[in-house]
Order: sequence, then C-alpha cells, then structure tokens
Amino acid sequence: LLKLRMEISLWQIQKQKGAIK
Repeated sequence: LLKLRMEISLWQIQKQKGAIK
C-alpha cells in the first residue's frame, strides 16, 4: 500500500510537470 501511494505521488508530480498528459 505504501509503495502504491509513492507511485501515485510520483505520477501526480509528473502530471503536474506536464510530463504525462
């Protein structure tokens, strides 16, 4: 669960940076 949360956090950061559209 913790790892999943970390991955989601990283994904959100990438999304905010515009790396993922």
